[in-house]
Amino acid sequence: MAFWSGDTLKDKLPSIVDPDGYDENKIDCAAYTLTMGPQYFVTPSEASFHSKSNVITDLAKDESFNIPSGQFAFLLTEEKLNVPSDVLALISAKLTFKRKGLINVSGFHVDPGYRGRLVFAVYNAGPKHVCLKRGEDLFLIWFTNLDKASKIYYRQYDNKNKPMETIPSQWVEELAGHIYAPMTLIQETRENKRWIDNFKWVGGITLTVVIAAAGIIWQYVWPDIRQTRQFEHRLSAIELDSKSKLLTIDFESKSKALDLDARVKALEAARTRSSTQSNTAQSGTSKPAR
Repeated sequence: MAFWSGDTLKDKLPSIVDPDGYDENKIDCAAYTLTMGPQYFVTPSEASFHSKSNVITDLAKDESFNIPSGQFAFLLTEEKLNVPSDVLALISAKLTFKRKGLINVSGFHVDPGYRGRLVFAVYNAGPKHVCLKRGEDLFLIWFTNLDKASKIYYRQYDNKNKPMETIPSQWVEELAGHIYAPMTLIQETRENKRWIDNFKWVGGITLTVVIAAAGIIWQYVWPDIRQTRQFEHRLSAIELDSKSKLLTIDFESKSKALDLDARVKALEAARTRSSTQSNTAQSGTSKPAR
């Protein structure tokens, strides 16, 4: 198995690459350059969902688009291929875009018998957006012969399995959603850290103010409060003492009143006895002699 040289590519590629897209000037040493084609899909960088009519975007000639950092994309080639059943192709992104962080994650070969455009799945692992435009040189493809043509084990097509012309909507559905890019997560982490730092700063100031206010209260306000409470306690003690004295006076007054009443009654009783005795003596003296 040997890779095709530039001369072999020049001889054989006109029958492999669609004539409308073939350009001899795109032969690069032992590879052929593939360009950005009429369609692309990029996963949204925000947490939002797009309908099927909006996710796959058509490109006009020389129209450009961005692949944000940390996002996936499907890229459709301009060229259509018709790979023979005894040929295997290998693919890779150009170094220009590799340096920017664009990684091919869709695989690295094209099956024998493959027909149609190629769809590359890529991921932007770089820190910045990668800008692409239709017609821009994007990928390289190498060809090599197999030891023989396979009669069964090669890509075949029918009414259900047709050559690739557009980006399959099923592929898009599998990626239609928010991708949490590393750079986005780093930015959110930094924002959260900044918020926590601000909270600590505000919390420290608040704690200092609370401690200072507590010190002022303890030094200037608390003595007044303590004196007020002591005065209230003293006033309560005075009130209790006054009530106790009043009760004592009342008790003594009642006792004296009872004693006076008893004396009056005793005096009246004595007077009654004295009067009775006097009457008795007088009646005894007035009786006639016999």
